Amino acid sequence: MKHDRELTVGVPIGCLHETHPRGVIRMARAVAERLTARAGLRLLALGEPSFAAGELVCECRDLADWLGEYPLRREERASAETPLRRAVGVGRRVLGAVGLKRPGKLAYRLARGAVRMAKPIPPAVVPAPIDFVSPRELDAVLSFECYDPIWQWPLESYGCRTIGVFHDAIPLRIDEGREARPEEYLRAAGLMALRAGVVSCDSESTRTDLEAFFPVARGKTRVIHLGHDADRFRDATPRRPRRGKRIARIGDIEPRKNQAGVLRAAKYIAAAHPGERVTLVLIGRPRTPDPLAFLAREAGATVSIERTGYVDDELLPALLAACDCFVYPSLWEGFGIPVLEAMSAGIPVVCSDTSSLPEVAGPHAFYCDPHEPRSIARAVNRALALSTTERATRTTAAREWAARFTWDATADRFHELLAEAAATARRAAA
Repeated sequence: MKHDRELTVGVPIGCLHETHPRGVIRMARAVAERLTARAGLRLLALGEPSFAAGELVCECRDLADWLGEYPLRREERASAETPLRRAVGVGRRVLGAVGLKRPGKLAYRLARGAVRMAKPIPPAVVPAPIDFVSPRELDAVLSFECYDPIWQWPLESYGCRTIGVFHDAIPLRIDEGREARPEEYLRAAGLMALRAGVVSCDSESTRTDLEAFFPVARGKTRVIHLGHDADRFRDATPRRPRRGKRIARIGDIEPRKNQAGVLRAAKYIAAAHPGERVTLVLIGRPRTPDPLAFLAREAGATVSIERTGYVDDELLPALLAACDCFVYPSLWEGFGIPVLEAMSAGIPVVCSDTSSLPEVAGPHAFYCDPHEPRSIARAVNRALALSTTERATRTTAAREWAARFTWDATADRFHELLAEAAATARRAAA
């Protein structure tokens, strides 16, 4: 698409990196990175706002520079085992072995010197300069998160069009307890629905929820499907040889991800494979203490349970490719990127017949009632019972379906939306 002039777009940076990046953050990062490479777009990373001579201004930097300086995953300094910590540990053991009392301080000094000598001095990193921009200078602001503080800024007073992204209404659909902060979500999502000029929704299901819970958004919504890294998963090779039946499940211990349903279905899955080893691979961060520990103990009597914890991007494709089936019986989803990733990895998918999942998976998944463990087990067993020929035919069709959902296609739609919003703002100004 050609534009009369370069579009200047502000992007708040609040959700573009995290310690354990998940769906919203991955989506925001993938789209932002691709938009920075588009001709005719100038993207600015927006920081803290302030007032200068009564005018709202925001700290800003070139978004491409900011993305390069801040990677997707922010490491946890407190728990990371640094070279210095490893050296101190070795020093303590050695000095303790020779009979030195209280070797800690000496071990630290020796280790610090050794690490400094062994580690080359990195070149100085010069951060991109911070500038200031007024909303009057922006054609549009694109925010990927309803919790973003920009929805409290009076941007409409400056003629700046605002585009928000609505991912799901899960806190209003599913009771996940006080930790889900439903009241805070209600305020944040309601404010975005009111203040945004355009709201992009991840799926038709999400748009239906937005317009049902926040009628003020009606008439200004668009549906932009998300993407996934199809090539990375399509080229995956199994990390290990298959032994028995391996069933993968992705998701943290959140009620909506329905790990409880999978654990309750385990005994019915195992009953259909007597004498064969069935392994349930639980991918995602556990919670301590684990509220589902009693279900895991019951399931462990009939199937093997393998917990992987959080899995890095580069390891996930091989882990999925080593499984015979992927099960995703969420109670509610705004989109469902893991379903596309499993399809591209070439394994049959079992998912819920609710919310956006039929929209994402199409005719290429085995569907189940997420509230009924026997239904989950029946769908999983149907997937595991596929013959070699049936499996190849089904997974090939699923890969072709999933290949349509790319981040480049998502970025194309956002580029069009930004151009449309900027044109609207210019017409209003004229």
